[in-house]
Amino acid sequence: MPRPDRDLARRAVPDRRREGDAAFGEPYEAQNGTVVVPVSRRGRAIGLFTVDERGTTWTPAVDTGRLGLIGAATGFVAAALATLAVLRRPPWPELTERAVTAMAEARAAQARRGTRKQNHH
Repeated sequence: MPRPDRDLARRAVPDRRREGDAAFGEPYEAQNGTVVVPVSRRGRAIGLFTVDERGTTWTPAVDTGRLGLIGAATGFVAAALATLAVLRRPPWPELTERAVTAMAEARAAQARRGTRKQNHH
């Protein structure tokens, strides 16, 4: 089975050092014979090309710090919007009033039933 080499890696990825605003790093060979070519954009790693006997694959880099920041910001915005919505018109006075009214009506109905039973005896 033929092993990939640096020349194959150079042919598999664009031959220019810069493709648009992406910069291709120097290819290097891992111990298992796989050739890896790092790719960056404006100084930030965006992924790498991997060349092995099966062909060339692209693996994007994942910036977990950026994903965490986006998640936290989304949570803060959602909390702020929910707070504004509740402060503008809180839902609980209307719900509480309905619940208290319903409980009072139920007690009154129960008391009426209890009074009727005592009158019949």
